[in-house]
This record gives sequence, structure tokens and C-alpha cells, in this order.
Amino acid sequence: MSRFSSAALQSSPLNHRMKTPFRHKNIRLPLDRYVGTSWFFVTFCCEHRKKIFLGPTRTQSFLDNLRSHALRHALAIHAYCIMPDHVHFLSEGLTPTSDLLRFLTALKKKTGFAYKQETRQQLWQKKSYDHALRSCDPPDLVAWYIWMNPLRAGLCIGVNDYPWSGSLTGAGPSSVPPQEMWSPPWRRQAAPI
Repeated sequence: MSRFSSAALQSSPLNHRMKTPFRHKNIRLPLDRYVGTSWFFVTFCCEHRKKIFLGPTRTQSFLDNLRSHALRHALAIHAYCIMPDHVHFLSEGLTPTSDLLRFLTALKKKTGFAYKQETRQQLWQKKSYDHALRSCDPPDLVAWYIWMNPLRAGLCIGVNDYPWSGSLTGAGPSSVPPQEMWSPPWRRQAAPI
């Protein structure tokens, strides 16, 4: 029973080496799929995968913004994890007008602007990865995938030891992870985010 409610190409060695940025295929769902009471697993990365969230000041600021924007956009964040160079979360729209893309745009704009004012650098990569949960994606297992991220990265030894993961709805991890684990489709297909 669920605890939740509801790459580079190179020219000839004789020429200058030219790198072209990796281009993500546009795999977005139709815009109306992001509106309403759907559940989404979301990942977005810091520009060039820089380890921006190593200290508590920036990380807490991001967490505060995540909380306030989720309230403003009527989204429940059932699980989150702020890693040094990327963020994962599990969201659920709470109303028929909840809009995940507007939420992501507002959150990344606000936090990115503050970071750019301070450092004159970009905070976020332009694109993010989102996965609309299907019936084969139990929210509990998706949440555990998120909470286990710091363990997989070797940042802590227990799921409750990492200070920057949890739940904004109070449905935090229990003491024992499930035996069965969920994995996002891009990981199962061994494709990059």
C-alpha cells in the first residue's frame, strides 16, 4: 500500500579540434500532459555538472525555493534529493490547474538569477529530464530511488544520514528500503540524461 495520497565530435587532427555540444532530442510530452494531477519524476543538472550544492547556504536556499514554488504552483513534492551537481524530485499535481512546466520554469529562473547575480555564471542546464509516472511506476519505489541517490554516490552510509533529501509532504523514508527497486527509463536504456 502506498504511503502517498493519491559528447563531442572532433575534426581531423590537422585542423583545430572542434567540439560540438551534445544535443538532447526533444522528447517533451504534449504541454497539456504537464497540467493537472499527474505524478512526475524530475531530474535537472547544474551547468557543466558543476558541484554547486556542496555547502549548506546554496543548498538550503534552493530547498527553500523548492518549497515556496511548490506551494505557489500547487504541487506536492513527495521526495527530493539535492545532490552536489543535480536535483531529483517526485511531484504530484494537487489541482486540475497545477502546471509542472510553469513550476520548473519559475524555480529554475529564480534560483538561476540569484546564482548569476552572485557568480556571473549559469546555474542550470537548459533542459531537464521528466518522466510521467505510469501504473508500473509505484510512487513509493520512485521516492526510494530518489532517497537512495546519495548512497549510490557514496555520500553517506544510511538513507537518513544525507541532510539534503527528504519529503516536503512528510512522507520521508522509513528505516528499511524496499527489496524491489525502481529505475528511471533512461537508466534502464543506458542513455544519458
